[in-house]
Amino acid sequence: MLIIDFETRSNADLTKVGTVEYARDLSTEILCVAFYDMCEGKSTVIDPETTDLPSYYRNKLETADFIVAHNATFDREIYNIAVEVYGFPEVAFDRWYCSSAQMRVNALPASLEDACLSTKVVNKKDFSGSGLIKKMCIPPFEMSDELMKSMMKYCLKDVKATADIMRATRLMTATEHSEWLTNERVNMRGVRVDVELASLAQSYAEEEQSSIAADITKLTNGVVTKPTQFQRIKEYVLDSLDLDDKNDVILENYMAVMKGTEKKHTLDKGVRESVITAIDAGNLNLYEDVEALIRLLDNASAASVSKFKRMIWMAGEGDRVRGAFVYYGASQTGRYASRGLQLHNMKRDCFTPDQADVNIDRMRSGLALEDPMQRLSKLLRPALIPDEGNVFVVGDWSSIEARALPWLAYDNRADAKLQMFRDGVDVYVMAAKRIGVEDRQIGKVAELSLGYGGASGAFTAMAKNYGVVLPEYEVVKIVRNWRRVNIWAVDFWRDCENAAIRAVRSKGKNSYSAGRVCYSFMPELLGGTLFCELPNGSTIQYPYAKLEHTEYGMSISCLKAAIRPKKGETEWGRVRLWGGLMVENICQAFCAALLRDKVGDAERYGLDVVAHVHDEIICESKKTVDKKTAAKLQAIMETVPDYAEGLPLSAEPVVMRRYGNH
Repeated sequence: MLIIDFETRSNADLTKVGTVEYARDLSTEILCVAFYDMCEGKSTVIDPETTDLPSYYRNKLETADFIVAHNATFDREIYNIAVEVYGFPEVAFDRWYCSSAQMRVNALPASLEDACLSTKVVNKKDFSGSGLIKKMCIPPFEMSDELMKSMMKYCLKDVKATADIMRATRLMTATEHSEWLTNERVNMRGVRVDVELASLAQSYAEEEQSSIAADITKLTNGVVTKPTQFQRIKEYVLDSLDLDDKNDVILENYMAVMKGTEKKHTLDKGVRESVITAIDAGNLNLYEDVEALIRLLDNASAASVSKFKRMIWMAGEGDRVRGAFVYYGASQTGRYASRGLQLHNMKRDCFTPDQADVNIDRMRSGLALEDPMQRLSKLLRPALIPDEGNVFVVGDWSSIEARALPWLAYDNRADAKLQMFRDGVDVYVMAAKRIGVEDRQIGKVAELSLGYGGASGAFTAMAKNYGVVLPEYEVVKIVRNWRRVNIWAVDFWRDCENAAIRAVRSKGKNSYSAGRVCYSFMPELLGGTLFCELPNGSTIQYPYAKLEHTEYGMSISCLKAAIRPKKGETEWGRVRLWGGLMVENICQAFCAALLRDKVGDAERYGLDVVAHVHDEIICESKKTVDKKTAAKLQAIMETVPDYAEGLPLSAEPVVMRRYGNH
C-alpha cells in the first residue's frame, strides 16, 4: 500500500462547492504531495512544480495493490491534476483505498485528527496545519520559501499519521472495499438538480425571511425582533402559559427537557414540529399569538434557504451534484450518511411533480406564494430531476426494520409477525388490536418506538411526531401490553446483552450467539474490541470495550465516535451498551448491509444508481424503458439473499419525473 496526500490551493471554496467541483475548478493547483510506502516504511514529500516525481514512487504508483488516502475522493480527484500537469502515471479507479472509510468501519472518528486521538498513535496530525491552510490555500494566497517548507513538513506528517492509524485498526475486507468503490461510483455519477428552481426558490426564501422577522416583531410587540433570538422567544412563550389550562400544560410538557437532574425548556425544531402536528391533528389548542409565533419560527428555520443555495454551489457538469453520500457514515451500524447537499434530511412531505410545476410557474411570473417557506421546503425533493428524456425509478423497502427485527430474533414466537408481512396484513392495525386499542396511529407509534427496549419516554417522544397525546397511565399500559405480546423481543434484548458480556469475559476464547447474531471479543485490537457478526458476515464493532459494574449490574461500555473529548481532555467519550441499544444496532446494521448489497446488485445489473436515501434506491432510466427498469429494480430488491432466507421483502418501485415521496 502506498499512502498519498496532496496540499492544494484554489479560488474555489471547498466548503461550498464540495470535493469534486473544487478539484475540477481551473484555479485549483497542487502545492505539494507526500508519499509513504507501508511495506518499506519509506516516505518523501515533493513540490511537483520544482521536483520531478522520484522513480521509486512512480514505480509504487504503478504497482502497489492500493493507493491510500484519507478521504480518498479528494486525493483521487486532485490526482487527475497531477496526471495532466505533471505526468504522474494513471491509477485505476478500483486501486484507490480510503483510510477514513477504514476508520468508520472500525467505529472510530473519521477525521485524521480525531482518528489519531482516539487510537492514541504516536504520529498525530499537526495542529499548525490549519494556520498554514488559511495563509497558503485560501485567497488571498501567501507564499514564501519558509511557508512552503512548513507546508511540506505538515503534509509529510499527515501520511505518517495515516500509516499509524491504519496499522492500529482493522483493514477493510474485500467486500467492504468493493462496497466503498460502488458508493464512489454512485457519487461520481451524481444526481441532477433543477438549478432554475433552486435560484427562484432562493430568491423567494430570502425575501420571506425579512417578512417573517417583521411579523414576529409585530406579533410580540417588539419583545422579539428576529427568529434567531431563541432565549427571548422561549421566555415569551413560557411567560404566556397558564398552567391551569390543560393545553398550556401540554405545550410546557412538549418544551420540557431534562439536562441531568435539571428541568429546562426548548423550542427547537423537533419540539416545534411536534406541537404543530398536535395542533393540526386537533389534539392541542393554543392562544392565537403563541400558535402563530411557533409557526413563524418553524417557517423561518426551514432548511430550504441553505439547501437551495447548496444546490447552486455544488451543481457541476450537467447540473449534477456529486459526492453526496458517505460509505459507513453511521460508523456503528454502517448506514450511509449524506454530506454537502444532505439528501437524507429533506422533508418527506413534498409536492407532486404537477404541483411543483405550478409553483415554479408562479415564481417565474413573480407572483406571491401562500405560506412561502413551507411551500419552498416542499419543493426540495422535486428539485432533484433526471436528464431530459429520462425518469427516476425509485424502490423503497416497506417497513424493512419492522420485518428484520423479528427475523433476526430467530424465535418461533416471532413467526406470527413475519407471517403478517407475508400475508399483506396491516401490521399497525393488528398491533393496535393486540395491545388493546383501536387507533392504527397508536399501533404504529408502539411498533416504531418499543422494538428496541424503549419504554414510556420513547413512546411519548415518538407519539409527539404523530400528534398523539396520551396520559401517562395509558402509555404505561400500552408499553406493558406491547412487551407482553412481543415477549420474543424482550428476550432478544436480554440474550444479546448476556452474549456480549460473556464474550468480553472470555477474553477472546469463545463466541456466543443470540438470535441470528454472534458476539466475540478481540483483546488485542483497539484496547479490546467487541464484535457482533451479522448473518451476512459483516460485523458491528465496539472499540475499547470493557466490563463495568453499574447501578444496572454488570454491563459493557465502549468508545463512541460521536462523543469527542472536551478541550484539554484526551479520553474519548464512551457509551454504555445494553440490550435494547444492541438490538437497535443489529437491526439497523443488518438493513444497512442489505441496502449496500442491493445497490451493488443494481450496479452490476446495469442500472444507473444516482442516489440512495434511507431505505430507497434511486435509479435514472431512459423513459422508453422505465417499466423494464422498474421490474428489474423490484426483482433485485425483493430477491432474498441466501443469508436472509425467510425474510419477507417488499419494494414496489415507482417512476417519477421529479423526485418525491411515495
